[in-house]
Amino acid sequence: MRKQREPVPLGLLYSTTGPYGPVGCDMVNGILLAIDEVNADPDNGFELVPVALDPGGEVHRYQEHVQTMIDRGDVRHIVGCYTSASRKQVLPLLERYDRLLWHSARYEGFENSDNVIY
Repeated sequence: MRKQREPVPLGLLYSTTGPYGPVGCDMVNGILLAIDEVNADPDNGFELVPVALDPGGEVHRYQEHVQTMIDRGDVRHIVGCYTSASRKQVLPLLERYDRLLWHSARYEGFENSDNVIY
């Protein structure tokens, strides 16, 4: 019998539509593959549950979607923000609510935050 595992919501914040849609889809597909690999390990006491929101390439919608994830109360880790502009848009919320962004895209090195893994 398989033991009950704690669900851990993982926010996915990439534009899968709009001007960055093709890149966003590739990033999401890679993350979903990684989630499947993590969840396949029977020794994990948790199971990652993706919570995907699509800003559609509109920078202001990244902030709106992070606020939605925060308001739900269960998302503490977010993977996403392909562009620097989208990352900078969500940074104040991450810092205010002590959430962590896993920024998986290239990073130019002009900022530093305890709430972002660059």
